Amino acid sequence: MANIKNFGLAGIGSDVQFGKSGGRLVYDSSSAFFKFTTDGSTLTQIRAASPSNAADVATKSYVDATKSGLDVKDSVRAATTGNITIATALNVGDAIDGVTLADGDRVLVKDQTDASENGIYTAGASPARATDFDSDAEVTAGAFFFVEEGSTNADSGFVISTDDDITVGSTDIAFTQFSGAGQITAGNGLSKTGNDLAVNVDDSTLEINSDTLRIKTTYTGQASITTLGTIATGVWNGTDIGVAHGGTGASSAADARTNLGLAIGSDVQAFDAQLSDVAGLTPADGAFIVGDGSNFTAESGATARASLGLTIGTHVQAYDAQLADIAGLTPTDGNIIIGDGSNFVLESGNTARTSLGLGTGDTPTFNGLNAGSAAITNLATPSNNTDAATKAYVDTQVATANQLSELTDVNITSAGDGAMLLYDADNAEWIDNVMSGDATMADTGVITLADSNSTRTNLGLAIGTDVQAFDQQLADVAGLTPADGAFIVGDGSNFTAESGATARTSLGLGSIATQAANSVAITGGSISGITTFTTGTLGSTATIDGDAQITGNLVVDGNLTVSGSSITLDVGTVTSEDKFMQVNSGATSQETGLAGGVEIKRSNTADTNQFAFMNFDDSTDSFTFKTGSANQASTSDATMRFGTIAAGTWNGSVIGRTYGGFGTSIAGHGNNSLVEADGGEIAVGSSGQYLRSDGTNFSASALAASDLSGTVAAANGGLGTNISGFSQSSIITTDGDGTVSELGKGGNSTVLKVNSGGTLGYAKVDMTADITGVAPVANGGTGLSAVGTANKFLMSNGSANTYEYVTALRDAAGTSAIEVSGTLTDNIKLVMTNSASNVTLQATDPDNGSANIDLVLKGQGNGAVVINESAGGNSLVMADDNLDLTVSGGAASGAAAGDAVIKGGNGTGAHASGDVLIKGGTGGASEGKVKVLDSSNNEIAIFERTASAVNEISITNAATSGAPSIAATGGDNNINLTLTPKGTGVITTYDGYESNVSGDDDLVTKKWVEDNVVTSTDDLTLRATVGTGANTAAIGTMPNASGITYFVSRVIVHVATGFSGGSVDHVTLSDGTTTFVANADADITTAGSYVIDLPFATATAGGATMTLAFLDSGASAATPTGGSAIVTVEYKALS
Repeated sequence: MANIKNFGLAGIGSDVQFGKSGGRLVYDSSSAFFKFTTDGSTLTQIRAASPSNAADVATKSYVDATKSGLDVKDSVRAATTGNITIATALNVGDAIDGVTLADGDRVLVKDQTDASENGIYTAGASPARATDFDSDAEVTAGAFFFVEEGSTNADSGFVISTDDDITVGSTDIAFTQFSGAGQITAGNGLSKTGNDLAVNVDDSTLEINSDTLRIKTTYTGQASITTLGTIATGVWNGTDIGVAHGGTGASSAADARTNLGLAIGSDVQAFDAQLSDVAGLTPADGAFIVGDGSNFTAESGATARASLGLTIGTHVQAYDAQLADIAGLTPTDGNIIIGDGSNFVLESGNTARTSLGLGTGDTPTFNGLNAGSAAITNLATPSNNTDAATKAYVDTQVATANQLSELTDVNITSAGDGAMLLYDADNAEWIDNVMSGDATMADTGVITLADSNSTRTNLGLAIGTDVQAFDQQLADVAGLTPADGAFIVGDGSNFTAESGATARTSLGLGSIATQAANSVAITGGSISGITTFTTGTLGSTATIDGDAQITGNLVVDGNLTVSGSSITLDVGTVTSEDKFMQVNSGATSQETGLAGGVEIKRSNTADTNQFAFMNFDDSTDSFTFKTGSANQASTSDATMRFGTIAAGTWNGSVIGRTYGGFGTSIAGHGNNSLVEADGGEIAVGSSGQYLRSDGTNFSASALAASDLSGTVAAANGGLGTNISGFSQSSIITTDGDGTVSELGKGGNSTVLKVNSGGTLGYAKVDMTADITGVAPVANGGTGLSAVGTANKFLMSNGSANTYEYVTALRDAAGTSAIEVSGTLTDNIKLVMTNSASNVTLQATDPDNGSANIDLVLKGQGNGAVVINESAGGNSLVMADDNLDLTVSGGAASGAAAGDAVIKGGNGTGAHASGDVLIKGGTGGASEGKVKVLDSSNNEIAIFERTASAVNEISITNAATSGAPSIAATGGDNNINLTLTPKGTGVITTYDGYESNVSGDDDLVTKKWVEDNVVTSTDDLTLRATVGTGANTAAIGTMPNASGITYFVSRVIVHVATGFSGGSVDHVTLSDGTTTFVANADADITTAGSYVIDLPFATATAGGATMTLAFLDSGASAATPTGGSAIVTVEYKALS
């Protein structure tokens, strides 16, 4: 914590001011409390240590820590039960949940269709969010409160169940009820006592055993149970439980499977080890199920090609440019593919025979023939074994051999019912046999299992051995339709059936049936005569000569360029995953009119009026909305309709009154002005003015007499009469029945009296009629009919009154106390004056007002002049108002002038002598100080005052060889002694002092340190200006010289403009390891200079960056939006 430095305390009593323009501590006696203030009334903050006793001041951090985890809001009067229109449902007099709202009532709005509107509102003419619920920092998860009234929500508690962070006005806010009177009631079979719910039992069928509800142990059961829970133990002795009730409806496993639709061979797949292998495979994208001789495995496209005998370069032809040339040839009837030295070309039969050197004979001889995919037609029926056979000949021969027994590798004896064709690998032939054992199969294909009531093993249903365990992937496989030529292929999540063409794509075999290659690229030429592409892709550049139709989906991985005049899309919705769509991309220069837009056709006619369009007009830099065609010369503006405009600035024309506007701009209206229906301004008036109507307009003005009518009746505290015509200073009288009248003021020197007729009126005192004779002494008079001569006083001589000069002041007994001795020789006199608080005796010369006249008080003999207060307390000598009091020794007259001696009284016996007390004055704007002056009135010493001080300085002299001392003494056990120079001044001693320093307790000077300690210390600083826009600011980086240790000694934060925004509350300053400025050291929201002195105890690493961090009240990072400061870090480099 920083040391607090003050610049003097002025004043004592009930008001203490710190510094010349600093804060004040004021005691308010009317309310009996202290207040900290800057101007006597405006309260300011105080900072204190964390409290330890019950009566200690609680700090913000202590309160925050105490309430940590509790986010309590003030209660609301009512809460909504459904969606409302906030602007019109929260006015004064509206009812919410049966509660009629008053101005300022807090209302919980929790059921809005747009949940971002939920929150706590204040009811009134203009309902708004409550001041403790209208900013992000105030609305946090877990905040809770209670509802006071309402038919449904009274005495209920609600908590914010939306997670942080919450942005008020945009985040959906949900409230969850967590308490409420009558929230829990006892249902059927339950009873409630206080907060306890109990189960009602009849103690014959059900009972409570300890904390368990159970069937009574003596209960013998009943004929039927309609609902049964879990039976933990015991034996079921009832009939078979039906499938509908969770059973199987059977007593045997086989019947149970049948009833459950799990008959092996009909409903579920019998176990097969190979299917088990398939079930264990991962259906990777493009994987194929292939047998490896012992198991089924999943193979990639490349591996599957090898398994299928389609290895590129071995089983199928790899891509070849010359084959691509052949693929580009048109298969004209009778043409033959011949090489011409660079490419393959088509030649007619005659030309080809010439190229082959065969002439034109009809029976050429070939050493070999590779016809490719072409057919050899018009062959005769073969007669020799080496003759080529036609398809018809082969079909006929196959049709005559249509029995198994006719095959050479089949050995069938006499096949019985249900016999199966099996392959005998030992004899390399097919044989027939029937199933035997627990399972037999009839010629109908029905498999019969031997009856067994024991286990699945006895049934031949051991999962993993006899039957296949269920597997979702096997289920997918079982659900596939075995279409002719279909392949089972994994698609990444399931196995699917793909046609040969699709499988070739999965295998990476392309889609050209005549080109069995991994990839076919057609780099030149053209493909013609194709009407439909059913699958596959075109190369990077392809031309379709003529119309083309794609019946499936078209996926273009690259760019799609269409160079026609129009694109027609016959689809329901056109969507784009890109954020932007560009039109008029072919513009070659700056547009000067319509730059582009979107045209909408409104009907099925071609009439230009049946179009609408939105475009951008480059000449005005604005979007326009029109009816008509975009190319139409004359168009009309289209009407635009908006929903709620949540943000932004309206730059259009003034909104008319019909559409919710004022029909004119109100931008020039002042703050807090009222707006009339036509947009006119009713400016804010001065303090005390009223809103008045002159019959045409409203305006703010003072209350005029014309605004009042009638009179206030006497029964209501008035006079009941208009007295505006009464004269000034006249008296209002009443006749007893409430009627008032005016009694005009009397003439000069008249008195109010009752005349002889009994009427009150004004008249002079008639000394003759009203006063008669000489007033005797007995009646309060003097008994004299004339006055004495000048300066004589009326006095008694014991028998009668006479006028005499006064020469003495006597007491009540007539004894003289003060008297004039003899005859005075001069006109000098003693004048006594007084006031409410003092009596003044002054020597005066009426003839010479500038003369110096002494006032001498003398005792008799050795007697002293004693001054004492009436209460017998301390004696007091005080100067007159605004004058100094000087106590001086006698002036020199033939010898040295006398000294002025002020001493305490002498003690006697066991009674101590008195001290000499010198005090400054109290009260007023500032407290008086004790000063010591020289003969020229220059200040030598000034003694300042500290309120409620308990410590002081004692100065003690010394005897021979002793040293006088200046010591800190007082009530505290440990007291520092502070010597504070002014400004940049220092505490110094005489030159040569260093040579006298020898003892351990001697103070040393800078020169002594430099002469005796091998160190050097430099005063250095880091300084930076701090603004807004970030939650941290780098003040600077410490140097990092070798052999140097750095210590931060002081941090000065000069806040030029208080920081605000972003919930900023305070700052910290740290080098990443040590925090030098903590939470309470600088209130950066208030302008001022904050000096934090540090104990010079913790070293700072060289090269460390000093970083200022802005924090909110919860010590989380905050980013201010306003404010500026200069931060200076003073440090010392110790070598």
